[in-house]
Amino acid sequence: MSNTRRLMALSRLLTTMHEVDMAAWDGSKKLVIDTLDAELARLKKDDPNFDAKL
Repeated sequence: MSNTRRLMALSRLLTTMHEVDMAAWDGSKKLVIDTLDAELARLKKDDPNFDAKL
């Protein structure tokens, strides 16, 4: 399981399922999206043909 999936699962568990901090759900989603955006940017930078491979 990737670190991003772990982050998403932990986020979901601590916010919506166990209601530890419901206010953190929006920030948690933003963190996951920012993480995915950064990884996508890194992949595109490392491989100029990345978009063509999709």
